Amino acid sequence: MNQRLMHQHIVQTTGKVVTVKDIHNLRAAMNGKYDVTDVLNEFAASSPDDVRLVVDSDNTVRQILIQTAAMKETFAKFPEVMLLDDTYSINNCGMPLYAFIVEDGYGKDQLVGLFLLSGEGSAQMKTMVELFRNANPTVTETKTIIIDKDFSEISATEAGLPHVDIQLCTFHCIKVVQKKVGSLPLDLSSKTQLNSLYCKLIYAKNDAEFDAISAQIKAISSDFDLEEHLYNAKNRWVQYMKNVTSNLGNTTTNRIESLFAKLKQIVKSKVSLSVCLRQLLQLVQSTHLQSDYRHFCTQTKLTYSHRLGSDVNKYHTTFTRYACDTIARNVKKRKSSELPVTSINDEHVVRNNRTNASYTVCNCLTCSCLYFSSQSLPCKHVFAHVLSHNYHCTVYSTDLVPEHWLLSYQTHAPLPLSEGHHQGATTQLPEVSSKRRCLTTSEQYKSAERCALALADVVSCAGMTLFRCRLCQALCIDSFIAYGWKITFTFLT
Repeated sequence: MNQRLMHQHIVQTTGKVVTVKDIHNLRAAMNGKYDVTDVLNEFAASSPDDVRLVVDSDNTVRQILIQTAAMKETFAKFPEVMLLDDTYSINNCGMPLYAFIVEDGYGKDQLVGLFLLSGEGSAQMKTMVELFRNANPTVTETKTIIIDKDFSEISATEAGLPHVDIQLCTFHCIKVVQKKVGSLPLDLSSKTQLNSLYCKLIYAKNDAEFDAISAQIKAISSDFDLEEHLYNAKNRWVQYMKNVTSNLGNTTTNRIESLFAKLKQIVKSKVSLSVCLRQLLQLVQSTHLQSDYRHFCTQTKLTYSHRLGSDVNKYHTTFTRYACDTIARNVKKRKSSELPVTSINDEHVVRNNRTNASYTVCNCLTCSCLYFSSQSLPCKHVFAHVLSHNYHCTVYSTDLVPEHWLLSYQTHAPLPLSEGHHQGATTQLPEVSSKRRCLTTSEQYKSAERCALALADVVSCAGMTLFRCRLCQALCIDSFIAYGWKITFTFLT
């Protein structure tokens, strides 16, 4: 825990006068109290597979693997996309921490592995990847791994997981290019333009746009060698090339960075390895508790969805809220877009009239668009085909959504509930018209603003005497509403 937060808690609960220096001294005294062996023996008593040590011939610890049974279960269910990153300054031994994270069916990040390494050499990284591969047989189903622009991590992943598609963190790529551009002998305007063009290069939509932007970069600076720094691995950082493989919409390692930010609040660089290990194990237990609470709320909460049509609403009874919200957005995009469908030799071509792009939908299960391949969820083109070939005009079908998003597939099985109790699903309600549905605060303000503007037009279109009279009446109405009084109008003829 953060020292200041701990200080506030002690003062508020005990009423004693305690300084931040006292907290620091207490933590320093506890720092040497535990030994690594004591910590390992304590946790090995409850779960022998939680921690593994890798030692050399001199009996020196080279690596420490932390992976609980719950982590293995989570990874076995969601191995498709994995994120890998590292952080420093968490112990006085100088051992960096590497974290493996996946995304579950609720769209939340789940920690599936922690490694403490004695170094960052290529051999150390390869051993780490090999240990993770041997401990998790389902890694053969992993399609994508997202890492920062670290060549040791890239080479180790290529050697240990040759079947995995490696994608680079967009943020780290931009950071590396900015550093390279900053070293070029150019003026500030040219450097700013190069950075802007590189960002456009990342989000290029096709090869033609990529080549056009590359030509602009070369025209500004010939010293910035695209062939050396970018082209050799452009399929790992250009968005339209990355989206060919499933990444569930993850383009950065921000999920791990968020975890590390929380970790740095409790783990400090001056603590011993034993204290660091104990705190890491406590962090793992805390993440398990948070995950259990989230699943409990999902399974027991009764959700009402008034704004969705009855067909879309049916998805909430079977799939996770995250998947259902995405499906609802895609159905809405289908209804607001012109997407004519034509059938050619058992293949259905959906054309987007706005972009003049065509996509092929096969058996409602696959689509050639990049959104479908990267998100593993039905896109608007799939729903366009479903509605065009469905005489009942329904968009609900469990065959459209992979089991990754099923409520019953999530890490924790649904709770056994007695008769009369509901389970975390959305009640199916008829679609409410836009005039009767509940408005948000922003929508209420806009409606009241339109009414006030219409009233201002009526009040102002009069002579000065009538204007003052109408303005006084409007101000009286405003005062009555502010005090919460009920206004009754009587019209006299």
